[in-house]
Amino acid sequence: EPTCFFDPIYYSSRDYQLHGTFEQMLKKAPPAIPSIVNLVNYLRDTYLDPSYDLCRLYVNLLSKAPRTLFPPHMDWNKEHSYTFLYYIIDSDGETFVFDNNTNQVAGHALPKKGTGIYFPSSTIHAASTPVVSEVRLVANVVFYKDYFKQNKIW
Repeated sequence: EPTCFFDPIYYSSRDYQLHGTFEQMLKKAPPAIPSIVNLVNYLRDTYLDPSYDLCRLYVNLLSKAPRTLFPPHMDWNKEHSYTFLYYIIDSDGETFVFDNNTNQVAGHALPKKGTGIYFPSSTIHAASTPVVSEVRLVANVVFYKDYFKQNKIW
């Protein structure tokens, strides 16, 4: 049985009671967080534009186990939202991306440290357990265009 660890670092939704912007949250964060800030800013500035707001940031850790494909899912079914999966370490626990119309595997990515993939957040995808590596460790970052302006959360 694989162990799955899900650690939410940041959610912008009221449902999670984390009020304030990402920058406000960082003022109270541990010292290791600045590298995450650099990653978030790099992803937004390189692949999107400043009008995209960080909506979610969490880390998934899966332990070594017989090959298990976790349930295929969407991170967010909203237009103008993007998911980045950043591979923190090398692992053999692949990410599978599905065709939303046929539910067939359209592609896959093998976690290589310091790399990642990105796609619209409405894309169906799933993680798989590592069978050789001890763990699979991935940061999941979700951006949404003008999220705070549209939702008037803050």
